[in-house]
Amino acid sequence: MDSVVRIYVFHGTTLKYGTGFFINGNRIVTCAHVIAPDGVNCLDRVWIEFVYFINGKLQTSRRVYCPVIAFDGANDIAVLEGDKWTTARGTPLPIDSEYTPEIGETLFFKGFPKEAWEEQDVVFTGMTDVMVRQNDGTYKYYSDTVSFRGLIYGGASGGPVLNADGSIIGINMSTCNGTGMAYAINAGRLQALLDSLDSKSANDAELDGAIPAEQAA
Repeated sequence: MDSVVRIYVFHGTTLKYGTGFFINGNRIVTCAHVIAPDGVNCLDRVWIEFVYFINGKLQTSRRVYCPVIAFDGANDIAVLEGDKWTTARGTPLPIDSEYTPEIGETLFFKGFPKEAWEEQDVVFTGMTDVMVRQNDGTYKYYSDTVSFRGLIYGGASGGPVLNADGSIIGINMSTCNGTGMAYAINAGRLQALLDSLDSKSANDAELDGAIPAEQAA
């Protein structure tokens, strides 16, 4: 459970919950629509909270304000940066962007639907294109999503979908009301965003270490 955190933001005056999870380093992944109601204008920082159980009851251990370091509204992915406290306590999940499940294969979901912790076995039904209703009532097209059958509710967006090895193959994004079907962003989209982020970080580091032209002359 220390790999998954609850995320909460204010959409106007309404407090909304979502889910996020740790990956390599101090990064936390969630859905872009969790932190940006319109899918475009994201917050600069987002609250996350660690939770745990005592005698079967969900408890909050600490809330941390995390900056947003990457935002991909087109693919509905956002990446946050944890601090030293969160990094020391969060267990990163591995990503397997090459994994393709078999139809009918059991996958595993973790998250906070209806603000409560849940772990659930779900059944993979295929890779599919889907139109997803956005917070503003419009619809957006997503290609090559991981579709699965399971009872996923509001607040679960941003939660990891895992294979039997415990590797991330998708990020829970949406459900189709009344059908028992849900859809996840495939891990390849996440890996592409992370590769872009790493490349930018490397370029920034090179620029920071560069000798100014007037000194080099």
